[in-house]
This record gives sequence, structure tokens and C-alpha cells, in this order.
Amino acid sequence: MSCDDRPMQARSVAPPIAHESAFTPAAPDPEPDAIPYSTESSAWLIDGGVVSRNDVLYTTPSPEPWEAMPVGGGDLSAMVRWDGDLHLHLTKSDCWGYQRPADAPQGTRYFNNVSPGHVRLVCGPRAEAAAARRFRQRLDLYHGSVKVDIGKGNDAVQLSVWGHPRLRVLILEVNDFAGLLGPLAVELSEWRDTMQVTCTQTQLHAAEVQTRAARPHLAGAGMESYFPEGVDPMQGRGTAVAISSPDAPPDSCSVEGRSATMDLPATSTGCCRILIAAVVTESGDPVPEVVSELEEAAAMPAGELREQHRDWWRQYWARSFVRLTSPDEAAVWLNAAYYIHLYTLACTNRGPGPAKWDGGAGLMRGDERNWGLCEWVQELRFTFMPLYAANRLEIARGLCDFYSGMADYLREQTRRLWGLPGLFIPETVTPWGHVEYWVVP
Repeated sequence: MSCDDRPMQARSVAPPIAHESAFTPAAPDPEPDAIPYSTESSAWLIDGGVVSRNDVLYTTPSPEPWEAMPVGGGDLSAMVRWDGDLHLHLTKSDCWGYQRPADAPQGTRYFNNVSPGHVRLVCGPRAEAAAARRFRQRLDLYHGSVKVDIGKGNDAVQLSVWGHPRLRVLILEVNDFAGLLGPLAVELSEWRDTMQVTCTQTQLHAAEVQTRAARPHLAGAGMESYFPEGVDPMQGRGTAVAISSPDAPPDSCSVEGRSATMDLPATSTGCCRILIAAVVTESGDPVPEVVSELEEAAAMPAGELREQHRDWWRQYWARSFVRLTSPDEAAVWLNAAYYIHLYTLACTNRGPGPAKWDGGAGLMRGDERNWGLCEWVQELRFTFMPLYAANRLEIARGLCDFYSGMADYLREQTRRLWGLPGLFIPETVTPWGHVEYWVVP
């Protein structure tokens, strides 16, 4: 397999932001009229420097979950950090579950977007020693990835995480030609009782099928009889994660408690890929579907997967650009916020549902969200409003599709609540349109 083992190029850094992190301007941006526009392809011919000067760089590891960086392919995403091991906390736009017990009172907000699981690459004791000599973690905006460089010179390792633009798969590339890492292991951990962890000889799996019905919780708005008998928007819904190492088949796979571990062979030093797939199904066992997704990615040459990914990001960035300046350089931060916001939306907001407004891909610890359940239209719209001017209509369309898909439920709910025709869109709704905070007198 051919891995991209080119080291990240050194760049000058701006003043520190957090734990020795920084936006990292490269060469000065060209003037706007110096960036050519192709009428044939309807794209700005932007080189990487225009975007990459807004990269975020950490020069020390990230011991706290809130210091993680987002990455994703539009639906399946993760928050990535390194604290001696590499952590990926997974999020998927349509992975919905319960955050309140069944006996909570009517009017409770029961539902929320939850995490499919947590993945940890165990790097071994020599990696931590190498990071003490030199550490760099970069949010690589132009290439749509998070890259971690450990060590320096001939004793250097690069870890790269990115999401495929079509498949529901994250790819973790390990470039360790110095043999610093190891013994390497991949751990998949879960915390919900409903999520069962298993393994085969070559893969790690976690899956759940919801047995709890949403129907009783719809009574608050008088909607418990809306769905036909035997149909429920939550009951039977499946979520699954699968992990493999196609280039370095594991020595062993095992399960202990709510974690499954894959021990990689010593020959995995050099160059290898870890593939992480996650799916959500409307009904039935989700494992066959997630395994199919994983194996489709594994069957593709690594270079082909990578080129599809990079080509998507090249086209994405070519649709618009912003260059802001100010005497006090405050505009540099606003300019960077524009690119980081567009990057995050590309990672998370192209799935079956819009990314949650309160963090989106930013789940970092279990299913923990400090405020807000379900989708809140007032907050969610602010995520989408800039997309029209930014020429990202394919992402902006997700908000319209989301609410259009619940129109029938909303219309009937309006009739039952108010006795009127029309369509009432509550501030907070479930993915099918239920108003959770309402209790019919």
C-alpha cells in the first residue's frame, strides 16, 4: 500500500491561542483580484495557501476532551485529540437515542443525538517520549483532515484522520517508518447499556437496536395515535460501528466489559490504515450494513480513497473565498472563523439530518450535552444562514429537507393542538416533528 508519508511543512505561527495552539499564517494571501476564476468550471482557482493559513496548530498534546478537533466526511464525524494515545469520539447526524428515562413526566425532552462510540489508538510508551521532543497537531483545513506529528527528524511519526466524502467511513492512517509506535492496539468502547460490543477474528463491532418505543412520549401533544400500529419512529432503530485494519490483520481481537480491543502485529509499523464505519438503520440488525460499508472501503486502494477525499475538498474550497484585513489584525481571527466554520459544516452537515446546533460533531464525552435536546430551529438556522452567500447550497439544502420531511406530522400535530389547518413549527422538534415540551391539558 502506498501511504502519503510526507511531513507537514513548517510554518510561522501567530501568538498562542490555547495550550500553545495557534492559527498559522503561511505566505501572505494574494490580493483578491490575483485569484483567477474559471468560468468553465464555475470555480475560484484557489491554492492551498489561501485556506491553510487559517489552520489551527497545537504544539502540545490535548489532555482535555474539549480540546479535540473536528473531522468527518459529512455524516460520520469525530472529535480528535492526542494525550499519549489518539482518541476519536464519534458522532453521526442521524444517531438518535434517549436521554431521559421512560418514567419521566410528560413534557420532558426525552430524545437527543447520541454518539455511536469512542475509538482509541493505543500508541505505546515510546510515542509519549517522542511527543515530549516534538509534537504538532494540525487542523488541516484545505485537505479536510486532522494530522498529528510526533517526534522529529528520522524518529518521526504522522497520524492522519479524515472522512470519506461518500462512504460512512473514517480513515486513520498511521505512518511510522521509524518504528516508534507500539505495541499498537485499537479500542472501541461504549457506555450505553443498549450498545453491545462484540468482535470477530478481524473486526470490532458495537451495535444496538432500540427496544423502547417513542409512542408513549408523544401523548403530551396528543400524537400517540399518529403512527400506525406496529410502526414507531424509535423502536427497532439500529446503530452499529465496525472497525478493521485491512493492511495489518490483527494478532487478536477480544472483548472485556463494554470495550473491544484489536491488537495489531509488530509488522503494522511503517504504514497502515484503520477503517471506522458507522451506520443507522430504520429497523433490523444494523451489523450487516455496517460491515458492508467497512468492506467496501477496505476493498478500495488507499490512494484511490485518499484522492476522492482530496478532490472533494479541492472543489469545496473553490466555491468562494474571503480575505479580511485590519490594522490591529483582529480581522485575521474573523477570517479564520469563516474558514473553520465552513470546514466544520463540511465535516458534519451533509448527512441524513443537520448537525446538532449545540456542538454538532462536538460530542466529546459519552453522550454529554450540557444544554438542549433535539433540534432547535432558532439556533440551527444561524448555522445555515451564511451558506447561501458562501455558495454552499448543497449543505444549506439540508435544513430545508429536514423540516420538509416532517411536514405531514407537523400539520397533523397543529390540527390536534390548535384545531386549525396550517403548520406550526415548534422551536424544538424531534427528527419526525414532535414538539417535546408540550403537554395537552
